[in-house]
Amino acid sequence: MATAPSTGRLWPRRWVCSRNQGVMGYPLPVLPGHSVTVDEMMVEVEYMATTDCIFCRIPSEEAGQVIYRDERVYVIRDIAPMAPLHLLIIPLQHLGSLAYIGPGQIPIMGQLFVVAEEMARREGVTLSGYRLILNQGPDSGQVVPHLHMHLLAGRKLADLG
Repeated sequence: MATAPSTGRLWPRRWVCSRNQGVMGYPLPVLPGHSVTVDEMMVEVEYMATTDCIFCRIPSEEAGQVIYRDERVYVIRDIAPMAPLHLLIIPLQHLGSLAYIGPGQIPIMGQLFVVAEEMARREGVTLSGYRLILNQGPDSGQVVPHLHMHLLAGRKLADLG
C-alpha cells in the first residue's frame, strides 16, 4: 500500500494518484515488480504536464501550423516527413503515452481515429490507402512524450509483414 501525502488515504501499490488525481482524473499504473513510490509518480506526472511539451504549446503558440482542430485533437504536418503525406494527429489534452490511458480517455482515443479518416479524405488518400502509427515509448521511436498518431500516405509504403 502507498499513502497519498495530501489525503493520507491508502492505495494499493499498483495504483497511485498524484495530488491532481493522476493524469486526466485516472490513476497512474505501476507495473508489477517495479518499486515506485507515490512521490516518484507525482514528480513524473508533474514533469510530463509541464509547459516543456512542444505538442502542448503548438495550438496556442504556433496556431498557423494547425490544419485541423476540434474540441479534442488537432492536426499538423510533420516537420520531418517519412512519406509524401505525413500528418500528426495530437490530443489537446496532455497524455504522455498509452500508459496513461484509462476509461476517461476513450472519447479522445476514438477521436484520433475519426479525425485520421477525415484528414485522409481531405488529402485524397482514403481509397489509395494510408498507414496509422502510434508509437509507445522510446524503444518504438516515440520522440515527443505526448501521445500522437502519425498518418502516412502518398506512396506505396513498405510491408510490415
